[in-house]
Amino acid sequence: MVVAIGNASKNGIVMKSSESIERIHQIDTVVFDKTGTLTKGEMEIAESKFLGDKAEYLNILQSLEEKSSHPLAKGICRSGVDLFERFEVEDFEEIAGLGISGKIQGMTYFAGNRKLFEIKGIKNIFEKEATQFAKNGESVVYFGGELGMFGVVGLKDTIKPTAKTMIQELKERHKRVVMLSGDDYRTAIRVGEELDIDDVFAERSPKDKLEKMKELNQRQNVLMVGDGINDSPSLRSAAIGVSVANRNRY
Repeated sequence: MVVAIGNASKNGIVMKSSESIERIHQIDTVVFDKTGTLTKGEMEIAESKFLGDKAEYLNILQSLEEKSSHPLAKGICRSGVDLFERFEVEDFEEIAGLGISGKIQGMTYFAGNRKLFEIKGIKNIFEKEATQFAKNGESVVYFGGELGMFGVVGLKDTIKPTAKTMIQELKERHKRVVMLSGDDYRTAIRVGEELDIDDVFAERSPKDKLEKMKELNQRQNVLMVGDGINDSPSLRSAAIGVSVANRNRY
């Protein structure tokens, strides 16, 4: 055990306990998160549609997203304009599995997925654009406020170069490969097809992911690979949880 843990450490794999070594041979299902796990998580805005002045709305959106550490938020901020000073955001809130909200100059704004705006009772006037963005393999973020929906952006990510080979090797070892993502279903399916993953579960909140993991792991035979922060409950529920520290390597 000591030698095995030591050799793993030399190869960049840090084990919390020797239990992982004892259980690894029982694993027959490997579950992957998508963003930052199978993909690089280095997103940038590829397409967007706004009702009015794009630069002004994008600046408001960026002001909100700067408060979040989510990969989608970082991608939006990375792709934005620097023509204006950022707005001061009050009452900022991260809504697990849905998005964010905050007040700017007395008005409440929202940014997130389709479910967030459904819950808020805000009509989706950008469904056509969002559908096309998702078909292009982009992650969709809607933007709006108290007065309605103001825009939608599609963020493009890049699949890690080793991901497809790794999944093929797992299949050759007769392992079931599953993708469990909070992203738009159409986007997740597109990535799943590219990586030859048959079992894709998308648009899942952290709570939904946890429930799915419990279902998959009834025989204590599931290894999950994901984000050590957003996916921590699901990782803990797996027989073996793997948190990717350096997102550009495995």
